Amino acid sequence: MLSSRHALAIVLASSVLAASSRPPAAVAGSPLGTLAGKWRGSANVGVDWTAQRTLAVELTIDSAQHVRGRIGDAELTLGVIRENAGLVKRKIGRQPQLIVEGWLKGPVIASEEVRRGGVTIPLDVRDGQLVGAVQTTGSNAGDTEQKILTAGPLVLRRE
Repeated sequence: MLSSRHALAIVLASSVLAASSRPPAAVAGSPLGTLAGKWRGSANVGVDWTAQRTLAVELTIDSAQHVRGRIGDAELTLGVIRENAGLVKRKIGRQPQLIVEGWLKGPVIASEEVRRGGVTIPLDVRDGQLVGAVQTTGSNAGDTEQKILTAGPLVLRRE
């Protein structure tokens, strides 16, 4: 009996790992399947501790919902776009439809040495554009080397 439980635990764990390694599947009615391509735009920096007041954003989305590009001067790596959690909140407009999450390589603002490890970009599809904001990893407290960098509104247009 113990060996069959052990085997079941291994099968379940393997299934969970396999499912989590696959990109999210586009759900019927989801905009994910139509977003493949290159998107460019900019956002106003939303913090008062940087001299630079705008942030350029470039995203390239592939058909498997992987995302790469640039956030300011940083390279976006290991990015993924997926539907944002909370169907009910999305439907009533309380949550953005989509979210991009990824890691940043290099400084976001090179001239000021603003470096952050990751980024989250909540997005909605409006009139053929992606509209949202940028939020890096960091803290709400502490010195500027650790604070979250925000920018918005972000408007991305397909190239």
